Amino acid sequence: MKFIFYNGNPSEERRKRLDELCNGEKFPFNHTTKYKSVFFPEFENVLSVVVPPDMNRKYNCFAHALGITEWVVSAVIAQAIKNNDLKPTENPRSGDIVIYCESSLDYIRHAGKFISGKVVSSKWASGSVFKHDTFMCPIQYGDRVAYFHAIDLELAQELVKKYEDFNKSDLQP
Repeated sequence: MKFIFYNGNPSEERRKRLDELCNGEKFPFNHTTKYKSVFFPEFENVLSVVVPPDMNRKYNCFAHALGITEWVVSAVIAQAIKNNDLKPTENPRSGDIVIYCESSLDYIRHAGKFISGKVVSSKWASGSVFKHDTFMCPIQYGDRVAYFHAIDLELAQELVKKYEDFNKSDLQP
C-alpha cells in the first residue's frame, strides 16, 4: 500500500487554524447556520460546503466515507483494513475512500471520499461535509493518506454490523 505524505502545503499554520476552528467549545462549527461565520470568509477560496451541518443527523467522517449516516469509530475502519474488507488502491477513482493517519494505519484519524486529482470530500466531526484539497483540513487529521476502493451501501452496513463490538467510543453523540 502506498501512502501520500503531507509536503508542507498548505502550511501547518493554516491546518492548525482549522484545528482551532473545529473546537466546538470555542466555535459553533457544527451549528446549522452559525458554522458559516466560523470558516468564511477566511477559508472561502479553499473550502466549499457540500453538506451543511445537520443538528438532527449525527454521523462523522468515517460514516461519510462509507456512505452511511450513523456514527462509526476509527476502530471499525482499522478492523476492515486489517481483515482486507477494504481493498487498497494506488489509483483512486471518484468515490474511493481516503484514510488519513499518522505514521501508520494503526493511527487512523480521519476519512473522506476521493473526488479527483487532490480533491476530497470529508465530514469534519459532527460539522459540515467540505470539499477541499487533500491536506486542507485540520492538522490533527494526520500527515499521510492511503486510498481504498469504494464499497456499496450494503457492504458498508455489513461492516458496521460485523465490527459492532469495535464501534464504541466516548466521542459518540
